Amino acid sequence: IETLDACPPRALTDAEVAEQFTAMAWTVMKLTTLHRTIKPELMTEPNQLVTAEAAALGSADTTPDNLYMIGTFDLADDETLQLEFTPPDTRYWNVTLENIWHECIEPRRRHSSVTDRGVHPGTDGKVRIAIAALDSGHGHWLDTGGRRRGFVVLRWLDNPAAPEVKVTVK
Repeated sequence: IETLDACPPRALTDAEVAEQFTAMAWTVMKLTTLHRTIKPELMTEPNQLVTAEAAALGSADTTPDNLYMIGTFDLADDETLQLEFTPPDTRYWNVTLENIWHECIEPRRRHSSVTDRGVHPGTDGKVRIAIAALDSGHGHWLDTGGRRRGFVVLRWLDNPAAPEVKVTVK
């Protein structure tokens, strides 16, 4: 292994390490209890999306100009969760798959997220996203990495009106 920059990182102090461990502990606690208190229906009603403004998801963890559509996926090996929508007029949007701990699914090894610049609407103006373990050929494929369960998060910047998103399991 070769260092890419000329200066190796400095050693952390005990206080800095303690601060990082404390932050990690708070994050673990927040994520393990998140959906018991915020949008608990996400856990019991998979393959659906709910709309939430940033404040409804805990404004300490997001910026106020975000509008979210969030849900869980629960798919058999041969199933695909299909999203179909006309993107709102906003400067940025994205769709991200996350594991049950809200970590992006292996972004260096899997195509598990896409932005408005990575997918283009069809001639009808609609974007189609296919969420599955295997590419079904029906829309822009996002790879679950073989996971049966996880989260799907759509984020729209600039607080647009929530678009209608058709969600089907095929």
